[in-house]
Amino acid sequence: MKKFIRRKRIIVFFLLLIFCFSFLVLKLFKIQIIEGGRYAVQAVKQRSHEYVLDTGRGDILDRDGASLTDSYRKYVVVAFPALIENIENTLEALQIIFKETNETAEIEFNINQGGEKAVSIASGIKANTANYIRDRNIPGVVVAQEKVRYGSDSLASHLVGYVGNISREELSERITKGYSLTDEVGISGIEKLFEEELRSRQPETVSVILDAYNRFISGLGYRYRQPENNMSSLNVKLTLDSAIQKRVEEIMDKNIKKGAVVVMEPEGGDILAMSSRPQLDQSNLNYEGNDFVNRCLQNYHPGSVFKVVVAAAALEQGDYNLKDYFICGGYIAIGTEKKQCFQGLSHGEITFREAMAYSCNTTFIDVGLSLGGQAVIDYAQKFGLGEKTGLYPLHLREREANTGYLPSVEEMPYQGHLANNVLGQDKVLVTPLQVAQMFSIISNNGRLVEPRLVMELANNQGLTVKRYASSMGQQVLHPTTVNQLKYMLMAVTQYGTGEEAAFDPWITAGKTGTAQTGIKVGEEEKSLSWFAGFTPIDNPAAVVVVLIEEGKGESASFVYNKIMSSIMER
Repeated sequence: MKKFIRRKRIIVFFLLLIFCFSFLVLKLFKIQIIEGGRYAVQAVKQRSHEYVLDTGRGDILDRDGASLTDSYRKYVVVAFPALIENIENTLEALQIIFKETNETAEIEFNINQGGEKAVSIASGIKANTANYIRDRNIPGVVVAQEKVRYGSDSLASHLVGYVGNISREELSERITKGYSLTDEVGISGIEKLFEEELRSRQPETVSVILDAYNRFISGLGYRYRQPENNMSSLNVKLTLDSAIQKRVEEIMDKNIKKGAVVVMEPEGGDILAMSSRPQLDQSNLNYEGNDFVNRCLQNYHPGSVFKVVVAAAALEQGDYNLKDYFICGGYIAIGTEKKQCFQGLSHGEITFREAMAYSCNTTFIDVGLSLGGQAVIDYAQKFGLGEKTGLYPLHLREREANTGYLPSVEEMPYQGHLANNVLGQDKVLVTPLQVAQMFSIISNNGRLVEPRLVMELANNQGLTVKRYASSMGQQVLHPTTVNQLKYMLMAVTQYGTGEEAAFDPWITAGKTGTAQTGIKVGEEEKSLSWFAGFTPIDNPAAVVVVLIEEGKGESASFVYNKIMSSIMER
């Protein structure tokens, strides 16, 4: 019995030994064969000191493939501290070269002797200086070209967005997914919304391989690595026209301190330009003058621009026509309150068309009260107000932060409330983008148009990977109503409040708007200035919406004139 138990123990012992040996063999097989390549790469990385020249991030382009970021290459002097024997001697050698070449770049030599991190010690140097440094073969120093993402001529900065640092959690996630370990991550705008498509799995680097004693391995030299094609990022092509965008920004810089402009192609809904001021400097986010708010997508009172909605409701329901007469005595009494006409004027006997031209408050309050709050709100909704525009394809990734606001009938219990909302005040809020969509419906003969911002995703060879087609909506206004609206809006620029928007030989249709903000500077209340319109009236080249929060002396109509005339002259 004892002999049997002893044999049993020996067999169990050998089985355990065989199991442990098999486990070790399988573990070694996994490490050396299955995961050998990955560990080999990690081993090389441990002995490799590298400097990222280009993260490989995709570009953001206009409709013709021109870069909106104005990225460029600059010469940089990269130091590998582990290879530098004497910092003072290296610095002195570089300073001599700078003096010989009349170089103005400054050396930022803030590294520790024997440190492991490769750093840029001078950037933006001239080409001849770069050649001098290469010829001298200074140990531990190499000259390369680094990519700068945002140049001085970058466009649509609020829309494009910017890149910045990432958190520890995001860094861990990137490592898990195998992405390059760079801090260049989209924080806002297109940079953020298309982060997955824009970011690269492999950066462009310059590096050195060292042995276990941090000594340079002779024969290998400095290694430049380019991303492989299958590891490259995608480019995002927008509907923007860079020529129009640039002209819009130039005009805004001359005339608008704070405001927004949207330019939209009415038939297909393509956004041709979208700009907000004050400017956003993407290359210097710590600049005190930076403004991170994209005012094209912010909520504002529309003022008299909302009278277009009231006119559409009145004409479509058949209650009014263009030749109906009204009497304007300078104000309209609603209970014990008196609502003043625009600029306190008394227009006397006036037609419905003339009321639009002169922005007669008393006429539109009279019409709005007659129609009732529900009819006014219903037609505002037909124009897409009070809800997101469906800015394609951004609405598939992230909701529009601001969708304006339309009050319910219950929020307008008294006629005074309805009167205020008819004038685009009180609770009515819109975004400049929504106003552009509203006027695109009018210019497009009553058919709803969904604005489109992104055309396609393309690879580095220019081949389309994914295309975002434009989308046409349903007919929301009868063509007869639209024609009458155009006739009314034409009067605004021919002899009304928007005469500054008109220019020969084309006919412009549009509407001015002035909205109170409730904010006072001294004794004077700040107001918003609007102009929205399209030119020419029959076959519009574009819809342009101008909003001025703080100007430089010119009206929104004047700014519209400058923008639209530059578009027509192309």
